[in-house]
Amino acid sequence: AQLEEKRIDDLRHQEALAPFYHGVASGDPAFNKVILWTRYTPDSTQLQPVQLSYTIATDTSFSNIVQQGIVEANPLNDFIAKIDASGLSPNTYYYFVFTAPDGRNSLIGRTKTTALNDYEHFRAATLSCTSIYSGYFNGYARIAERNDLDVVIHTGDYLYDFVDGNGNNRVPDPYPEVPKDLKSWRDRHYYYELDPDLIKARQQHPFVVIWDNHDVDDYDNNALSYKSANQSFFEWIPIRLNQVQLIDTLITYRHLQFGNLVDLFLLDCYSFGDSPVGSNANTVFTPELDDTSRTYLGKIQRSWLFSEIKKSTANWRIFGSQKLMSPWCLGCFPDISDMVDFPTINDQGNVFNTRAWDGYPKERQKLFTVLKEKGTKNNVVVSGDAHLAFFADLTDKPFNPLEYNPITGGNSVGVELLPSSLTRENLDEIIASEGSGKPGMEYYYAAEALANASVLANIHHAYTNFSDHGYGLLDITPERVVGEFWVSEKIEPSTSEELKRSHTCDSETGHWNRIPNFSATPGKDFQADPAPLTPPKKGSITGIRENNNLLNKQIGNIYPNPTTGSFTIDRGAIEGVLKVEIYDVRSALIKTIIYKVKEPLKIDLLAMSNGTYFARIYYGNMSVLRKFVLKK
Repeated sequence: AQLEEKRIDDLRHQEALAPFYHGVASGDPAFNKVILWTRYTPDSTQLQPVQLSYTIATDTSFSNIVQQGIVEANPLNDFIAKIDASGLSPNTYYYFVFTAPDGRNSLIGRTKTTALNDYEHFRAATLSCTSIYSGYFNGYARIAERNDLDVVIHTGDYLYDFVDGNGNNRVPDPYPEVPKDLKSWRDRHYYYELDPDLIKARQQHPFVVIWDNHDVDDYDNNALSYKSANQSFFEWIPIRLNQVQLIDTLITYRHLQFGNLVDLFLLDCYSFGDSPVGSNANTVFTPELDDTSRTYLGKIQRSWLFSEIKKSTANWRIFGSQKLMSPWCLGCFPDISDMVDFPTINDQGNVFNTRAWDGYPKERQKLFTVLKEKGTKNNVVVSGDAHLAFFADLTDKPFNPLEYNPITGGNSVGVELLPSSLTRENLDEIIASEGSGKPGMEYYYAAEALANASVLANIHHAYTNFSDHGYGLLDITPERVVGEFWVSEKIEPSTSEELKRSHTCDSETGHWNRIPNFSATPGKDFQADPAPLTPPKKGSITGIRENNNLLNKQIGNIYPNPTTGSFTIDRGAIEGVLKVEIYDVRSALIKTIIYKVKEPLKIDLLAMSNGTYFARIYYGNMSVLRKFVLKK
């Protein structure tokens, strides 16, 4: 606790970050826009809104500035500045910075827009259950160090409303009370977002976050708390605000597209469903489970999801689900009562958790039917909440040998990856009932035995792990998806991690290959420069501002794009001298061309290598930027 107090105290008073102590973040990327986020920490006497400037560039030195503007940090929104930066180019890394009125800069953030058409390689980290009280966020630090992620998918319990008795490894003094109003919910986010590892991860990658029960505590049916949790979540998370669907419940389910390779659907399995039924050993025989009118997603969200699935043309579909979607039969386990007291685990029964998809089998069956009717098995679910790790095939009849075969996949409609919790306690810690430190090896071996028993009893599960913590990695090409489970330490700060498990699902097979991979997938060929770990010096953000109302409307697009050897820029009605500078993605100047006559700008690229480039076109003291791709 003393070490943690010192780390947080050091960060709060680190003048290099002031007044942007919580760093920067981005989220919900589209092909032409992305949410940019920061928080301005005011002086204690500051009560008026603060005008911040923001700058977006294609390089860390901000020599190629593409957009600048003003955004307000208002005390009504907890001095949070959040913009939906639009007019961006597809499949492009951008760097952004916020500047205070006195010239002090935030950290530089790095983000990435999604692809619009052709896309060959997608990589994403996925995680859940990130309790700051249960351990250190070493996994976030390792995610920050990966330079080639398209997005980070967080499937819920981004923060925790209370300190769990089995996971009090990092609890500050004074003891955190459960938030009940807007100030206390904001304070909870304030505390989380000061974590240095979380700051690094949010700085380097766009996040896509879905909430779960701990993010929006509604246990006491407290309307004020629930509304306050909703509001603070949308303030502190870089998420695009959608319309209100139900009173005090905002929409977090949404759809993101990554070119023709991936459609990503974020599902809200918490807000709109019917209450769960049954929670004991006879759950599987509860008649209510066969009620086809019961819903998990709510009728409106379900209708939206099914419609989006039918319209999807991507090679792969990813579904972010707060809860385990694959069936998990506890009644199939052998008798292990002498090893562990299962009633210490919540929601036990013949189906393990009736608050997960197992508690809504008819809704799951409807979803699987829609996926079958789609005629493709290229479906991947990334889920959370269970604090356990699973590689599973998605079938609603896993125990019927006429329907499902673990070697071939049978009627499976896709695969699921649940990469345990990042920090929240899992089975060995629960059965040890220890509040801090690592449980003894006897508890680890007990958890290992249970994991092995689970795989034997649930043949559609390719792998389970009940004792490690970490995050998942998805590596997707048109031919296959590779899922990886990376394990990291949580009891103390650490710089190491281990690839615990990796499986491949080949296109249109709909199941994980049972022979695991023995090494990590290689990263992307191109990896963008990481954002610097310290803010730019005061007054250092300079560059030529684009005039979108004048030159940008006159200068046309580059064509053809992609190009095989040359391209033309339509100069519209612009007369006089134009200068064109060609830069690579690392902002290195490749060539400069001067045009003095009124004619289209045709530029020969034969001496250049394949790749992505930028053309900056100058006219007087104005400039515009155009992106193009060279494919010989």
